Amino acid sequence: MTAPKLSKTSEISETPETTETEKNWLVVAKNRWVNRDWEALMQRHAENSSRCYHDLHTAPTNRQPGRVFSLKGKKYKGVWEYEVSKGDRVFYIPNEEGVKLYQEGQKLEKKGTKEAYQQAIEKYQQALKIAQELGLRKEEFNLLIKIAGVYSSKFDNKNAIEHLKKALDISQQLKQPLLEAIVFGLIGNKYINSNNPKEGLTYL
Repeated sequence: MTAPKLSKTSEISETPETTETEKNWLVVAKNRWVNRDWEALMQRHAENSSRCYHDLHTAPTNRQPGRVFSLKGKKYKGVWEYEVSKGDRVFYIPNEEGVKLYQEGQKLEKKGTKEAYQQAIEKYQQALKIAQELGLRKEEFNLLIKIAGVYSSKFDNKNAIEHLKKALDISQQLKQPLLEAIVFGLIGNKYINSNNPKEGLTYL
């Protein structure tokens, strides 16, 4: 999704949350201004906002007559509206195709064969492209880590490091020091496993 822009309206974006079950969605604010407006909405209508968040997190494409529905017209393709109150609405984009690709990638990855790993990477890369188009930086980060993990399973440290470095760039742009530290460690270990301990130590 792409998050709330709540000066009477809100924009949100949704994609699958990698740390939870496949049934749950991650609700992501498109930018800090949207997040600020969402917080203001929560203060004005705490109960309704909580219900809105729950619905978007669990079933964003379940229609509720007069409250939750998809918008019509080519200009609003893929956009849904959620009426929080009479004067406040949230507009969001459920990343359904990204969810489908992510879940297909997970199933392929679990097979554990060389061919299945490659197919999983292709699915994750397609999901990554969608996340990039929607501007979902956190999901882009998660998918890059996921792809790097599959390359590691294939003992392809070169490609694993390449994707981890891209994830590192995003963690720095998002100003997430904990994520940054984790990725530094992953890159360092990959270099060490690639018989390049000197380079690896620069990341550890």
